[in-house]
Amino acid sequence: GMIAVSICRIRCFDAASGVLWCGHRNRMAPNLRVRLPWQRTQRAASASWRPDSIWVEEALPPWLLLTVAATLAAMIVPIAAGVATARRLRAQADVANPRKKTRSGAGIGAAWRIARRLIWSPSAFHRRRSLLFVLLLLLALSAANAAAVANSFATRDYMTALARRDAAMFSRKLGYAMLLLAFTMPSRSLAEFATGGLVIVWRDALTDSFLHEYFGPKAIHFLRRETAVPDPDTRIAIEAGHFVDALVLMVRDVFENILKLCGFLGVVYSISRPLCGAMAAYAVLSATATVQLFGRPLVKLDRGIRAQEASFRSGLTRCRERAEALCLCAGEGAEGAEARSRFGRLLQQQWARACWRTGLATFRECLNWAAYLVPISIVAPLWLEGKVEFGTVSQAVMAFQVSLGALSVVVRKFRSVTSLIAEGGRLEGLAQALSRAAEAADHPAPRPQLISRAQSEKTAVEVRDLSLWLPSGRHHGGLLMEDVSFHLAAGHRLAVFGPSGSGKTTFLRALAGLWDGGSGQVRRPEATVFLSQEPYIPQGDLRRLLTFPAPATAFSDEEVLEAAHRACLGEVLDRYKKDLGVWADWEAVLSRGEQQRCAFCRLLLLCPELAVLDEATSALDEPTEAALYKELLALKPLRLESGHASSACSCPPISVVSVTHRPSTRDLHTHLFQRQVDLPTDTSGASAGSVGSWTFGSASSPDSGVLTSQPQQELLVPLAGPDLLRLAMTCLGFSFP
Repeated sequence: GMIAVSICRIRCFDAASGVLWCGHRNRMAPNLRVRLPWQRTQRAASASWRPDSIWVEEALPPWLLLTVAATLAAMIVPIAAGVATARRLRAQADVANPRKKTRSGAGIGAAWRIARRLIWSPSAFHRRRSLLFVLLLLLALSAANAAAVANSFATRDYMTALARRDAAMFSRKLGYAMLLLAFTMPSRSLAEFATGGLVIVWRDALTDSFLHEYFGPKAIHFLRRETAVPDPDTRIAIEAGHFVDALVLMVRDVFENILKLCGFLGVVYSISRPLCGAMAAYAVLSATATVQLFGRPLVKLDRGIRAQEASFRSGLTRCRERAEALCLCAGEGAEGAEARSRFGRLLQQQWARACWRTGLATFRECLNWAAYLVPISIVAPLWLEGKVEFGTVSQAVMAFQVSLGALSVVVRKFRSVTSLIAEGGRLEGLAQALSRAAEAADHPAPRPQLISRAQSEKTAVEVRDLSLWLPSGRHHGGLLMEDVSFHLAAGHRLAVFGPSGSGKTTFLRALAGLWDGGSGQVRRPEATVFLSQEPYIPQGDLRRLLTFPAPATAFSDEEVLEAAHRACLGEVLDRYKKDLGVWADWEAVLSRGEQQRCAFCRLLLLCPELAVLDEATSALDEPTEAALYKELLALKPLRLESGHASSACSCPPISVVSVTHRPSTRDLHTHLFQRQVDLPTDTSGASAGSVGSWTFGSASSPDSGVLTSQPQQELLVPLAGPDLLRLAMTCLGFSFP
């Protein structure tokens, strides 16, 4: 409407040129009146009508109506397509999982909480570096924008000189503009350097804070149980970098636009007060319309696309890591179909986002065109009336566009804002999951109590009133063991037997402090090494593989090679010519049995007071298993004497707790901790045994020194011949359905 009124005014001046250009322009121009179509009133009824007024009838031009219609159509059509696609995706999600509720986004608050980690970092070193680069960025932007304001006046002057055909003034002002350009370029270069440095510093601070929590003691184990964050590696390695890049650019834009606004707002106000008011109203209306119309849909779609990309990537990664098992079961076709299904859902969300972004781009392009036409339509009549110079028109256009761009930074950078909010929400979810994991790691249930070195010479493991249950709950069929108590003396070896799913590995997790569903007391030495069925294989050279997690300089080459030979790794050493510096993809080139022997090599090097083995020899043949246990039984823990590590002969041998299914390992242990079979029901239908009935005793006589979770009288139920055989076979390690 503002543009239409101004165009009509200009056309009226043109129509009345005989009056306006005959020397009476200043006298007659104030009496010029424009009547638009919605002002169809009688001249006599008009309060502003005077006999000497010049009235010009003017209708809205057809091209203006056509422009408005085309703009509305270009925005409405893609928005409608995006809404339809989003509804179809929600319907498909409801059909696939009707109980699943989509969590609403945390919005800009989540992005702010993540940004606060960067601005107020706990590390003083990160804070100092961040402050240095922020000040450097402000200084560079201030210098560049001061030169830009001065250049606007130089542009006004040489454009006015050009209109007057004043060659001397034109050359002088053009040279002044070139000097300003020479001053601006170093400032811009410094601003770019400060921006890049701030990205590096903030990325370092954010990643360091996440890594500190991610690799906290036992936190990564409890984080794995968080179903809300299935891809913490992607969020730390990729999305944290994207978030920092977008945040730094946003901070730079805010700083720069504030400086531009401070510099050019006075220029616009000095040219025309109505132009300044129109600019402020224009910026507020455009920003409000953008946020209200495009904000929520784009943020939700960006967050959904990132979640789908993470799911698609994790599925491909899992197939690559388990390639052999996948090929052996001929599951390539099934996994390929599932991957294509995930990618199809990702494409649908991307199409919906593309439609919404098309509408946003059209809306923003319309605003940009209007931002160019509005100042001309307001200032041009002033020039025609002789109130301003010709150079002021170009200065007004530039100042208006710069100031409006500063006020409407949300509109121009809205795609970056939505991406920033979406990534901030995902990083906030990771931060909350890490916090919960750290809390669970600090308060396991039961919490292991570490035995001092003096006490560890008498006690290896002590358990009192230990009860363990599954995450489903103690009273919902998840009870594994109840009120178990026993004492394992130093130097003794305990074998844990029981059918699959009975709680053997859960008992070892309780010893390690990796379980939060239990009660009671667990005591063990501080110098304890745990070996799992699937040993951890780090990246690096052969030395790191055999000595992990000890530092590379903790053992000499001779000690590492000797331990490797004792762990039956002679063939592996010969394969790589005993070069401890060789690199390889160890998970791919080593068999499961060789990986388990590498874990035993680490155990032999560390010489702990207690070794806990969770089927750590399941991939080995019995002769190799016996050889490794022979080396393990001959091992004595290292003691610190006068600051030196030594293995004293007076110390008891290493204590061992093993989970195994092989009866051949029974003779290698001194005690058994085993779960009793379900006893037959009596005539009333009640079970004589119960869930969690475990016994502890000597390996040579399972009934001697028994401390059970149930009264001993329950074991004195008469048994038939098959039941006696079943009980005897279970004691030997065989499991029955």
